[in-house]
Amino acid sequence: MIKTTHRLVLLCALCLLLAGLLPSCNSKPRSIRIAAGRQGSVYYQVGSVIADMLWKELRIPVELETGIRTGTIANCRLLLSGE
Repeated sequence: MIKTTHRLVLLCALCLLLAGLLPSCNSKPRSIRIAAGRQGSVYYQVGSVIADMLWKELRIPVELETGIRTGTIANCRLLLSGE
């Protein structure tokens, strides 16, 4: 059951990422940055798996940004500001 849940989460994350890339189909990003929480956290583990998949499948380097964030709202603000 856990593996199925992990696969579903990764599939959803990949779909969201690819949907974000569609407007620029002619070029892929030079790199992607993922806010991943603290090392050892669930968010870090999921971010690591997504980073590995993006590198292996698309050769897109991913930077995992670790540390404490103030939560979902702060992350949404970062996305909207282009950071």
